[in-house]
Amino acid sequence: MHRKKEILIMITQKYPFGYGEVYLDRELQYFSEAFDEILLYPLRKVANERPVPSNVQINELFCSRSNKVNKGYAIKKLFAANKILSNEIKFAASGNEYVKKNKKEFLAQVLMAYELADTFYDSFKEKIRDTSAKFYSVWLDEGALIMSMLKNDGRLDSFVLRLHGYDLYDSRREGGYMPFRVYCFNQVSKVFVVSKNGAEYTRGLNICPEKVMANYSGLHDHGLTAEFDGVIRVISCSNLLQLKRIHLIIKALKEIDFPIIWKHFGDGEQRTELTRLAKELPDHIKWSFEGHVSHDNLMKVYTDEHWTCFLHMSESEGLPLALAEAMSFGIPVIACDVGGVSEIVSEKEGYLLPKMVEPENVSSIIKEISTDHMLQKQLSINAREKYLKHFNAQKNYSSFVQLLREFG
Repeated sequence: MHRKKEILIMITQKYPFGYGEVYLDRELQYFSEAFDEILLYPLRKVANERPVPSNVQINELFCSRSNKVNKGYAIKKLFAANKILSNEIKFAASGNEYVKKNKKEFLAQVLMAYELADTFYDSFKEKIRDTSAKFYSVWLDEGALIMSMLKNDGRLDSFVLRLHGYDLYDSRREGGYMPFRVYCFNQVSKVFVVSKNGAEYTRGLNICPEKVMANYSGLHDHGLTAEFDGVIRVISCSNLLQLKRIHLIIKALKEIDFPIIWKHFGDGEQRTELTRLAKELPDHIKWSFEGHVSHDNLMKVYTDEHWTCFLHMSESEGLPLALAEAMSFGIPVIACDVGGVSEIVSEKEGYLLPKMVEPENVSSIIKEISTDHMLQKQLSINAREKYLKHFNAQKNYSSFVQLLREFG
């Protein structure tokens, strides 16, 4: 019997451009082995294009869009667009005033999405003829809205989407509102949420609970961090944004009275302010903001030197894989208990702190783990075991491929 060609069609935010969506590097490795061809549609294009497997085609049609909706097209789709907005106002109780206030902007977004949906469909409709095609929106964003429109008018049979943190929790969005979630949830076949905490939150929204499934991403095994060499080193890795609360790390380190090396990887809008604060650290605290580095280079950093602990003070999260990645090297984690963090870190692998933690509490924990080498060793062993059990790439992505085939 002739096997149908298997094609996976994905919409990302920027990937393979930029430095974000790092987990897609790993996903694509497994997808490229499972599917004959992958069509990748980023919504935006920025600098730094990353390599992808040979059977992945990048289509930049969304990147070259016009910022204006064709007038004739707007008239044609006005009724349908207003219907979507009316339903949003009706069901999105937490944000309906925000929708009413910004109705013109939201209407323009819907009309633009309708136009892009047609262009998107035309770009692949011939290619998927007589194939088994699966559709995957990596975020609950414009990509999910576009796929929802195609599902609603019968041009797609089904699609799936992932939920993370920024596209899940209302508190992280302007106006406390997630645009077009109601419409997308009605159309999607399955919603894969990156944490159990997020899955429970999602089931409390306007969605059939059976559509929701917690699904962890996976991480490759790069081995262990280097053996202890007598130097205390702490590391952190995140965007330099206010919600990441890097200033708490700086304040905590200010209380340390012995030599420590601190390196932070990642960049962002708060770099200037955080650099100013870090310059106030005492001379025995050696620090550096390393900026964005490639994932391969970051993995080398973890293995080339011994790291005493990984610090993460964020006030809001989905499931921060940077923590699980550090643990894969046997690095204990000190983090605040927000979002899905407790699914990665417990007292067995590190320290789980209250959201409103004081810098003095963080500094006392750094002192404890830095001076008690037996404790540090046991936390390191447990951290590594937690990674192998729950966040191993081979196990998690093999399972996700089967779910894509079933629901995509």
